[in-house]
Amino acid sequence: MRIDGREFRDKEVAIGNPIAKIYEAFGRQPHSVVPASRELDLEQRKYPGGIQIWGSNSAILRTASKNEESGIHIHAFENDTKPPTIDETFRRVRIDGITLDPMLIRTLMAQTALPHTYGRVVDASCPECHKGHFDTGARSFTPHEQHTCSRCKTTFRTTGRFRKTIGNPAIRILAALANKSLRAPQIHDTNLLPETL
Repeated sequence: MRIDGREFRDKEVAIGNPIAKIYEAFGRQPHSVVPASRELDLEQRKYPGGIQIWGSNSAILRTASKNEESGIHIHAFENDTKPPTIDETFRRVRIDGITLDPMLIRTLMAQTALPHTYGRVVDASCPECHKGHFDTGARSFTPHEQHTCSRCKTTFRTTGRFRKTIGNPAIRILAALANKSLRAPQIHDTNLLPETL
């Protein structure tokens, strides 16, 4: 780890973040995260105000007394003037017959927030078995040339603008939903400068 430019070793594997002191300041203990129990099956045409999708990640600070739920959080709007008709976290979500995977969505949220991954997260498929490729661990945040299929172990490279990429099938899934959407998807630019790779 590094603090003020100095390197040191810790007693356990951890991520250092000064914001963790907020727990002490508010006298709060870390909270429990439990899988959501609800399931959702909806059609976009019934929500012309749009649908917002995001993977639930543990909050840094939570003041609610009940457990936090993990899954996919959905806001579905009947129009632009009213609060969402649906505002819940679900363990399973199907939209227009397309099932969303919470892990893919959570990972994509983090990937899109990192400047160095901009435009490099792609829908990659194994050329041998045609399985959608999902990079995990450190490779899910580090663009790389060689990808290895989790099913058949074939090593391959993606095609496209960038030589170094990250595979996430959520790109294809969300594009399919966008094709059926009544509104154009919103793109939220972080305005952070990309790193040079």
